[in-house]
Amino acid sequence: MSLPDDEFSPQPKPPSFEALRNLPDGSKSTEHNSVSAFEDSPADHGLHTIWHGGLPLDLSFVHGSRPSLVVVFDGALERSTTRLPRFSGAGLTRGLGVSRLSFSDPSLYCSDRLRLGWYAGSLHQPDLQDMIVRTIRKCISAVQPERVVLFGASGGGFAALYFSNLVPDSFAVVMNPQTDIAAYVPGPVKVWRDTCWAGKELASLPSTVTTNLVRLYSARPMQNYVAYLQNRTDSHVDAHMHPWLNAADFDRVKVIMGDWGQGHIAAPKDVLQRVVRTASEWSPGSSLPGFTLAGHSQPEGLR
Repeated sequence: MSLPDDEFSPQPKPPSFEALRNLPDGSKSTEHNSVSAFEDSPADHGLHTIWHGGLPLDLSFVHGSRPSLVVVFDGALERSTTRLPRFSGAGLTRGLGVSRLSFSDPSLYCSDRLRLGWYAGSLHQPDLQDMIVRTIRKCISAVQPERVVLFGASGGGFAALYFSNLVPDSFAVVMNPQTDIAAYVPGPVKVWRDTCWAGKELASLPSTVTTNLVRLYSARPMQNYVAYLQNRTDSHVDAHMHPWLNAADFDRVKVIMGDWGQGHIAAPKDVLQRVVRTASEWSPGSSLPGFTLAGHSQPEGLR
């Protein structure tokens, strides 16, 4: 999707981010000067950097032996202890033998104050979401998986739900996700708007940016599947889960409610690993897996 000429054009000078970027020790990234250049490449196993708008989209692409691809997105990061680029998912997929594609959100280079960008872009990359969709499709073409799973928690869950919607027959595994950035805690949203969009209101962002997944899933029939893990006492139940379920095709969704603590608390790692494993072994077109997990429930009639 191209950006209309009148939407934040010309793009501002990108921030000086070199002090924030530190590739893993001893690693080398294959660099591409555009997403088109990446699409024309073999998408080999290893680290890749796609330059766009003066910022790097860094990704780790691990080719596995099994016919499944797991795509991983990060939620909010503790910037004082996190080195960028950040590639998650190694522990989540350990022992599965799947291919893994992990993205580091380039918007985090805009400021060391920014902990979360939802992979939704910035003034420097207003078409980041389209760029990531194209990158995922290229990686699918490279490894030819029979199953594609997209995983994310919280803000990363927003990204997994968004990109899964654009990859037919993919399976999103999300935990406590945001489904509408405007309905999230105002503080982090304001930091993102101020840092990445010069303070623009969400309603004024370019048409290339999706911030509301309730509207997205209402506007088009679901072609993907979702395992939605949610902590019962999280405020996200009312602010994010219920509105999204009202828009989704319930026949394509499995809701897994847990009691993991008070508030916005993550599911235990072994629970996430079992759900991802089940999704990565599931065949599109067959009945949705049951995700039988001790101590968890799959309530009916949530809408």
